[in-house]
Amino acid sequence: TLLREMLPANPNLTAFSFLNRADHQGQDNDGAGELLKDSEFITYLDAPLGYRKAFSNSSADGLSVLEYKPKDPKAINELTTLYEKSLKGLKKR
Repeated sequence: TLLREMLPANPNLTAFSFLNRADHQGQDNDGAGELLKDSEFITYLDAPLGYRKAFSNSSADGLSVLEYKPKDPKAINELTTLYEKSLKGLKKR
């Protein structure tokens, strides 16, 4: 509702959703992803961030997983994928 109300004030407004703390295995994420795809005003990005210690540990230190040591290649890949898909989504508008 809020996005619908804001579009007249900002017609270029773009909103994205994605799964955070997603399960690495199984189909638990599928249902949530399908629901998010149904939104008229929010673009779903199929770029889940998994439930990884690297995300919580790095944020506790005020860092991104890109900066945190030791490096977690899977967490870095997930965040990079989300970033790239969000940029592609912005270019489509």
